[in-house]
Amino acid sequence: MGSSYPLTATSYEYLEIGIAVGPISTVEIILGDNRGTQLLLPVPIWDALIEKREEIKECVLSVNSDSPPIWIEEFVIEFTKIHNVKLIKLSLASISLYYTMETLNNLFNHVKCINLMRSQLYENTHRINIQFINFVNVLKQNGVTPKTNLSCIANMICNSKYFDDDSLIDCELLACALNILVYNAYI
Repeated sequence: MGSSYPLTATSYEYLEIGIAVGPISTVEIILGDNRGTQLLLPVPIWDALIEKREEIKECVLSVNSDSPPIWIEEFVIEFTKIHNVKLIKLSLASISLYYTMETLNNLFNHVKCINLMRSQLYENTHRINIQFINFVNVLKQNGVTPKTNLSCIANMICNSKYFDDDSLIDCELLACALNILVYNAYI
């Protein structure tokens, strides 16, 4: 469950928010690009980034291109120029993305969407955790191993008393988290 928002007209960079499914599901916010580079931003870092948006804009607009980096825990915001274009370098755990101010403004324009989506996703994590455990238990009771055919595994879950055909959560767990369910049933 979640949403993806393009940050440029070409969809080269995007902002994604969703639930990372597991025994304890969490809401994740990801900045990424179509080359596969992704920054997984913990919620406290996301919140601090949003709080610092005016400071970031001022650094980009300043005449002095040597603005010092802004640190948010291990997340670093640096200001640079490449071919006379001012860029904002976002780095976390040796992974970096470069944004123009226009792209960063598009990111900031999504704040209300992300906050609303985050609230909705948090509301669903409890139900997802319960269903995750229920589905894992169904698989354990049926002796599932990693070698069990995935369509047989899906049928086990669908035919259990826990699966609700009318539940988006159940359907998405089945469609998107089947391998994670199997892994947790086998460990």
